[in-house]
Amino acid sequence: MRVCCQGLSLPELLVVLLLSALVLALGTPALGGIQQRAELRREAQRVLAAITLTRGESIARNIPVSLCPANTAGPATPTCGGIYAGGWIVFADPGRDRQFDPQRDTLIRVFAPLPAGYTLTNRSGDRPLADVLTFSPDGATHRGLTFLVCPPPGSAAGSR
Repeated sequence: MRVCCQGLSLPELLVVLLLSALVLALGTPALGGIQQRAELRREAQRVLAAITLTRGESIARNIPVSLCPANTAGPATPTCGGIYAGGWIVFADPGRDRQFDPQRDTLIRVFAPLPAGYTLTNRSGDRPLADVLTFSPDGATHRGLTFLVCPPPGSAAGSR
């Protein structure tokens, strides 16, 4: 007894290809939005990690520790200045002057800049954030700041 195999006819194959192309075309924009939201969440978690590190180090070292936007122009040691989108630094600040001095202060960590187009703003989102945040040895800060991470304009993701 002979068994014969059947394949797909050309019209059936074209219908399958058409449906596959349609599903791919409809699904691709949704995947882009998922990726943008994931990147925004990752950047917001990086900012939160810096704030948590600053607070934890102030408690562990029993001295004030500050978080400030980094001015990293050139290969020199970073200084406080600029806006957070350009990167930020965490440093032990025993003099509580809110400025990083390599001779007196201890640099704890340097954070890379935000990806192109991302900004770090105040709560209302109307100005880039450039304020220094200092935690006391008891883990308290005497200044409330809200950090709002905003994606590039036209992004499908909202602010965090």
